[in-house]
Amino acid sequence: MTADELTDFLSSLKGMYNYTDLNRVETAVDYVATELVQADTDIRQYATDMGVAWDSAFEVPYDPSDYSLTVKTDWDEEDIPSATQMARYIGNLILIRDAIQDASNAWIPDSMNMIDYQIANDIEKLLIDVDVAVALLVATKEGLIRSALAVNYSGEIYSGEGEA
Repeated sequence: MTADELTDFLSSLKGMYNYTDLNRVETAVDYVATELVQADTDIRQYATDMGVAWDSAFEVPYDPSDYSLTVKTDWDEEDIPSATQMARYIGNLILIRDAIQDASNAWIPDSMNMIDYQIANDIEKLLIDVDVAVALLVATKEGLIRSALAVNYSGEIYSGEGEA
């Protein structure tokens, strides 16, 4: 096949998962993984800034150290992904999915063989859902930290409690 024939063939494959999709999704995976790590850091810093002693209730429900992921965001049109690269790709998606309990029932394919546009869209929706869930998680944990500040400043919980 000549270069022109290959170009014509590739341009006719609308809807195929290609290098631009890989770059977009791997960039999003990197972003969400960074957000998962940053959420833990931000929550801990918020507790410190608010002067609240750390409590296990403030912890994120995953191990942030698991999210130093290897991603490839420079796929090129000529690249042919290997089985190992696609296994890493799927593994990263599974790890991202499993970070947040609400997303843990989202289906991830076992391989990238024969995926269709619905599976591709589901993968990207999962990343959006986890990103939104991380923001909600941070807000919830910060709310817990603020509630820890709601202490009894007057020495009494109820008015007139100490009077006889």
